[in-house]
Amino acid sequence: MYKEILSWSEALIILVPLTVYYTRNYTERYLKIVGWYLVVALLLNTLAGFIWQYNQEFRNFLLGYNIPIYFARNNFIYNIHSIVRTAFFIIFFHSIGVQFKRVNTRIPLMLFFFSVLIVFLFYDSFFIISSKLLALEGLVLLVYCVSFFLAKLKEEELSLEFDAGLVITTGLTVYEAINFFIFLFYDVLIVKAKSFAILMWYVHNVTFSVFCLFIAYAFYGKQKSVASKITHA
Repeated sequence: MYKEILSWSEALIILVPLTVYYTRNYTERYLKIVGWYLVVALLLNTLAGFIWQYNQEFRNFLLGYNIPIYFARNNFIYNIHSIVRTAFFIIFFHSIGVQFKRVNTRIPLMLFFFSVLIVFLFYDSFFIISSKLLALEGLVLLVYCVSFFLAKLKEEELSLEFDAGLVITTGLTVYEAINFFIFLFYDVLIVKAKSFAILMWYVHNVTFSVFCLFIAYAFYGKQKSVASKITHA
């Protein structure tokens, strides 16, 4: 029972920040980017959950329409999610950090997509969870997170205002830092220690839930901060 809860948690937990997000019309571009990411993530994780839960039924459906059977596994959805998450948060950082705005967003996005193309053309199958892709995601986003924190430390004035971007970046750092080594060695683990690899994926699901709660708190805190300003105006 707990395995099903953990497996579905990566879809259900997204409803928490999404609910908070849709209680208010945020005008900040970086928050809208995160909101759109959550919508796409919910669709992807829900589809992954249904493929896992109803694998045999889905397999029979594919066979009935002569669709390749490798679509009956949800591995490719995790690869898509990794690409989507990296792309959205590259755009997020270029929307929020002054130090990132000096560089055209298209440049890091193009470099990332080119790296993804290299991974799937020469190293991994798109229909198997790619450790190289997931590790690439972790590396790229951790570099952005560390750069963001360093820029914050260099700010001359310390602001006591609620910083939604800082909260989201902290949650993303926790998620990527914990999962980086899981992602890096997942290919080896799934072959040599499958039960341990499955356990590590549950750790991934827990950290993703924590990340979503950070995002929910960022939305809520931003809403409270704006309301407080209006009250004291």
